[in-house]
Amino acid sequence: MNNPAKLLGIDGKSTQIIPRHFIPKMSVSIDLSSFERRFQRICEFLVQTKLDTLSVALGPTDENVAESEASALFHWLLGFEFPDTILTLTPKSISFLSSKKKIQILEQLSSLSIETNFFVRDKGDETVGFANIWSKIEGGKRIGHISRTTGQDFAADWIRFAQQRSSTFEPVSQISKLWCLKEKQELDYILFASQLCEVLFNDVIFECLKKNFFISKKELENKIYGAVESKSSLISGILPREESLEYFEIFNVAIDQNKN
Repeated sequence: MNNPAKLLGIDGKSTQIIPRHFIPKMSVSIDLSSFERRFQRICEFLVQTKLDTLSVALGPTDENVAESEASALFHWLLGFEFPDTILTLTPKSISFLSSKKKIQILEQLSSLSIETNFFVRDKGDETVGFANIWSKIEGGKRIGHISRTTGQDFAADWIRFAQQRSSTFEPVSQISKLWCLKEKQELDYILFASQLCEVLFNDVIFECLKKNFFISKKELENKIYGAVESKSSLISGILPREESLEYFEIFNVAIDQNKN
């Protein structure tokens, strides 16, 4: 049985209990059971849309590029975004083309019953990696793709490579339906985040504002951050220590950004 984690109100009384397994993990660990379950949903999507393969090309992280279906699929399927990575999926196999470091993380999937292929990029000649991953899907008659690209990056080069070899390499529509329906664990994470934000606002931010309404902005920011630090027992009661530090860093960055 999981040990419950308590959210404490300002009076010290427990306001909510959250099972420990509902707490999100921040280490780079892929949820294999979730991956398999969602991979099956992708296979069903391929059948419904009469596609043999789905190609997902994710270019570099760029603040000027809005959230895309490609990055959303990575988050939904793997739990993390892997920039500069090509992912192809067929009903029988999954293939990745990425840097050596990212491939080492993705190799967690090799324990699955699904055929998995991992290819490390050769940045001196990208066509080598493209040819390797293409060899796993070239038998497909219809290949759908989604991407996030600036038009002049690794993902764009892959799309051009594939289009030269297949006249059926076409964009996919309505794929976002796959992750629109939220699973229970996802809803539990949203509930956890909302409860944590509510407690921090009521017990920290609101109380600090009431007591220090007429002080300077800089003094107020310092007091808010100090109050957040003083609530370390609240957050550490909910999250393991290494994850608690992540939340303090978020507050630190937020305050730094508003000091000007």
